[in-house]
Amino acid sequence: MRVKRTWAIGALILVLLGAGVWRVRERRSGDAPGVAQSPPPRPPEIVAAVATLPAETEEERKQRLKRFGDVPREKVALIAPILRDYGEQEVALRLQQRGPDGLGRAQWRALQWLWDERLADLRKVLTPEEADDCDMMLRPTGKNFVDSLRDLPVSAEERRALYRVVRDFDREFGGNGAFNPMETIARERARVAMYDQLRAGLGETRFPKFLAVDDLSYRRLEQVAAAGGHPTHVADELWRLKNESRIRRLEVFVHGGGGTASRLVVAIDREIALRAAALVGEAAVRENPTAFEWLGYRL
Repeated sequence: MRVKRTWAIGALILVLLGAGVWRVRERRSGDAPGVAQSPPPRPPEIVAAVATLPAETEEERKQRLKRFGDVPREKVALIAPILRDYGEQEVALRLQQRGPDGLGRAQWRALQWLWDERLADLRKVLTPEEADDCDMMLRPTGKNFVDSLRDLPVSAEERRALYRVVRDFDREFGGNGAFNPMETIARERARVAMYDQLRAGLGETRFPKFLAVDDLSYRRLEQVAAAGGHPTHVADELWRLKNESRIRRLEVFVHGGGGTASRLVVAIDREIALRAAALVGEAAVRENPTAFEWLGYRL
């Protein structure tokens, strides 16, 4: 049975290749990146080949969803040559540009460009929704994001909209490499803004559950708050306090100088530590150094 299944799928791909619809076309100058285009109608020989495919097993269905999102089974063969072509380019790019500390910012931007080109080509054979689902499962950030949502009741439309928020941040600020102080502040502010958008999309009930999976620092603060019998919003307030602390300290170092900057940072650190203690108590802050490792002032 497995031999027949493999033969049938292989025969379908050969038919598709013979129909000439699998070639990854070069981007024409008039093509606008990211603009959804109507998928071309499938030739009769492709429709006939799809009809001969053996029934999909449950395990095959799970693997398809894991790799390609909600892309229908008959369209997986459509995108196979596209993914193969871009996969080879990605491997070559990573091998050529990888440094001792991983991918730097320039290399990351090159990868983002490649992934955006892949998405544009996917949209030529898939619906906009199917292309976004596939893109979500192909990008590392998308896979992590989907994993963070795994236990939440989120519709397909919500998931796509929220993923676009994460993808936009990743395009601009992903990768390793050095950020200058102003870029670091911009990155932190953008990160906070990204989470604010995710909060607005998920709501106050689902967002903490998402954050507990997505951010280890929040999960630790949540555990401290729960151990002290505090309301659920306390962990969120502590997490916001952590973000505020980092941005304020960065602003001082960028705009301040010398001893004045150092004194300002000490004052900020002390203020933040006292506000944290007001939320969960000084004892909880002192007894949980890992959860409060971001504090610059010890009570």
